[in-house]
Amino acid sequence: MTQVEAPSNYLRLFKEFLRQSSINGLHPFLYPTPIRYAKALWLTLMAAIVVWTHVVIVNLTLEYLDQPTEIHMAPDLVHVANSPFPAVGVCTANKISQRLLRSYAVKL
Repeated sequence: MTQVEAPSNYLRLFKEFLRQSSINGLHPFLYPTPIRYAKALWLTLMAAIVVWTHVVIVNLTLEYLDQPTEIHMAPDLVHVANSPFPAVGVCTANKISQRLLRSYAVKL
């Protein structure tokens, strides 16, 4: 009698897992569908997506291991005061008055 109850217990636990799972795509297995092979097609699609994801991850890992990133420090360090700096112009909305500029130049 315990053998008969075990499959129904597993089925109940599996349905509870599907109901509370946060894995996207598992909820359609809980509900009845009018399309005959919809659940089988959905399971096949999900399995293909999982396999494809693993293939991509393995390929990216192998590519990373074949071509490792190298980082080198420059042997000649330059102080920030001696480093070349591009010209910077600051433009304000206030136009310079030529009259005030000439009067300031005369004072200098």
